[in-house]
This record gives sequence, C-alpha cells and structure tokens, in this order.
Amino acid sequence: MKTEGKVIGIINPKGGIGNSTLALHIAMGLYHIRVFNPNKSNNRVVLLDTDTPKYSLVNLRKIERDSLKDPLYSSTKEKCDSIYTNGFEPLSINPKFISEITESLELNKNKYDFTIVDVGAKLCEEDFNEDFLKCFDYILVPLNEDFEQQRSTVEFVEKIIIPSSKKLGFEYDVVLNNIHHTKETYSKNLREILENNGVRFLNTLISKKDKYVSYKFDEPTGMYSSLIYTYDEPIYELIDEIINKFNVDVIEEKQVK
Repeated sequence: MKTEGKVIGIINPKGGIGNSTLALHIAMGLYHIRVFNPNKSNNRVVLLDTDTPKYSLVNLRKIERDSLKDPLYSSTKEKCDSIYTNGFEPLSINPKFISEITESLELNKNKYDFTIVDVGAKLCEEDFNEDFLKCFDYILVPLNEDFEQQRSTVEFVEKIIIPSSKKLGFEYDVVLNNIHHTKETYSKNLREILENNGVRFLNTLISKKDKYVSYKFDEPTGMYSSLIYTYDEPIYELIDEIINKFNVDVIEEKQVK
C-alpha cells in the first residue's frame, strides 16, 4: 500500500442521481470486503458527508444506532456484534462543509488509505474551481437513466471534469448508476456513443434494485445500511475497477451473509 492515501470524490451537481448511496457502497466495500489488512485491525477508510444541511449519511448512521437499541432489531444487533469484533469499529462517517474540504483532504491522505467524499448536489458551477478539484485523486460521476439528468451530467463532464482532469492531473470516470433493467440496453448504447466522443466510463453498470433499501429501519433512507454490508457482485466489481486505477494490492474477504 502506498504511504499516501487516495481521495475519491463522488460528484454530480444534479440531485437524484444516487451520489450518497454510491458513496456509501464504495466506502463500505473498501472497508469491509476489499480489505488491506485481513485481520481488520487497520483498514483506514473514511467517508465524508458534505450534503448540507440534511447530511443523509450521518443521519442514516444515527437512525441505525438508535434503532439497534430497540428489541425489535435484536437480530440486526447480533449481526453487527458478529462483524465488529476485536476492536474493529464501523466505518467512520464525518460531516464536512465544502469550505473545509480543501483544508482537510491533504491531512486525510496521511491518515487514511481512502477518503471517500460524497459531494452534495447543491454546489454551483463556481464551486467546482481548481482549488476544489485538485484535492481529488479520482472523481467518479454517476449517470442514471433520466434524460434530463443525463443531459446535464454529460454537460458537466464535458465542460468541467474533462478539461480540469487534463489540467490538474486527476483521474475520472463516469458510471452508469441506478439503471432499471428495462433501460440497460439503452444506457449501454449511450455509454458507447459518449465513449466514442472521449468520455471515460467504468465497465460496471449498477442496476436499480429494491433490495438496496432493505435496511431502512424507521425511516426510508434510500440506501443500504451503513453498518451491515450485503451488496451484489456489481458493487464489488465497481470497487475493483476503482482500486485498480491506483495499482493497489488488496485481499478479498469472504462476504458475510
């Protein structure tokens, strides 16, 4: 493992793409499944939630921890207790203002192997300046099946991400995310067209599945649990594609059922 950690931004200025869910999937997968230390004693991954003011990821963790005190969720608590043993703690999820990001990410590189940043969708174009974008080693842009969101996402990538990546030296990819099975062929065809026009994509396609909200506890959060990891193979494939960008050697741990 390289001594300096990597900062990965999940970014799309359009809301409803699934940034937060994808950021949680990637961070949890890196922390639990694609591990750097098989004894889980030093898996240095942190997830930064910048989605003010709701902080959906931070609030999800609070909802889950409060729910685990309820006897109705005794089986879930038992599963958590079986995962977090020998001092191994849940993935760290920290709230951050965007203004804090440029000041803190260099420090994070010394402390964490991977810093995953869920960049809130309420940023304006001026927020995506060089000081902000140069903080990232890698930017992942989710693209879903909605036509209007596709249009704005492609414009964002072509206007801001591609020129900035060439100038500042960070890597980027677009990923087809939250795609309904009836739209998969259409989405793959769109990816091929955009790739022919110079837009970079990951091969993995993340399907839209109801089971991604199976751990909702008392409120609909729209994402998996932040404590229990139970993802489908495409999530693992996505994580592998990302870490291969950095030539990192990892050890795969058997998934907890």
